[in-house]
Amino acid sequence: MKTLSKFKLVLTISTLALVTLFSIQTASAVLFTDVDSNHPYLPAIRFLKQNGIVQGYSDGSFQPSREVNRAEALKILTLSQKILTEGAASEDAEVLFMEESSANTDVNFDLVDVPTEAWYYKYVFQAFKNNIISGYSDRTFRGGNTVNLAEAVKMLLETNNVELPDPDTIVKDPFKDAYKNEWYAPYLQWAKNNYVLIANMDLRVHPEQDITRQEIANLIYRFYSLEEDQIYGRASYYADFFDGRTTASGEIFRQDEFTAAHLTLPFGTMLKVANLENNKSVVVRITDRGPYDKRFVVDLSKTAFETISPLSRGVIQVYYEIIYIP
Repeated sequence: MKTLSKFKLVLTISTLALVTLFSIQTASAVLFTDVDSNHPYLPAIRFLKQNGIVQGYSDGSFQPSREVNRAEALKILTLSQKILTEGAASEDAEVLFMEESSANTDVNFDLVDVPTEAWYYKYVFQAFKNNIISGYSDRTFRGGNTVNLAEAVKMLLETNNVELPDPDTIVKDPFKDAYKNEWYAPYLQWAKNNYVLIANMDLRVHPEQDITRQEIANLIYRFYSLEEDQIYGRASYYADFFDGRTTASGEIFRQDEFTAAHLTLPFGTMLKVANLENNKSVVVRITDRGPYDKRFVVDLSKTAFETISPLSRGVIQVYYEIIYIP
């Protein structure tokens, strides 16, 4: 009886230890208290946190829907460039900014509303020195003002010295509500061409709308995540007419399976396909040939498509990467 009691005691202690360990691991795995595993911008926010670009607030939140002001935007963008392009550690980047802003004798920094003791001084100075910003005509920076999408894209591209298209070569509006004759057209055209900026369901991007923390995180994530082995384009899904028919591989096509068609990849190849609008992804197996429209890069089964987008979309912008070739 005593032996059984000891066994129960050991089992109870072991169970409590496992539960405690699991709780600690689960807590440590939480990114921010207000960013759960289903958050549409989770990959972007996680990318910035893992690289030391954002830390969140003292209460453990990220406040993804909070609008970004000019000072905050410059901090995030200049840190991103220093860390992700130049390879500096987060703490080293902060030190470099401080040293450069302290030794500013050769820079005519004359923004009257940016005192040296302001927390954002070093970031504004960095951007001013590199001609990313110049201030307003009254020599103010207005760091508390919000930033709209067009301004954020401009800051991102200029921070990284991107070569923009000549405005004279832009013959069509970049987006339904972003016009070719506006000052921001070259920036938005580049962002569109390189899949940094994706239109919403209404085919608009709302360039004048103030940008939020989750949205600027997504811009940065897309810009720095562009990879040569990722293929970008459009994707759609099979019509029900094809359900039960034989595919080019000889397999029977089923709408409820995670399969896809590709023009050239070997049958059995596994792809990760991601929706650029919401960052959701799905893994599919190639069993068929197509699509034959050059604007499209892959055709998905209805189940696979529905995993990353409402069926009502019909066509979405995606990228795919190969994760296995037989």
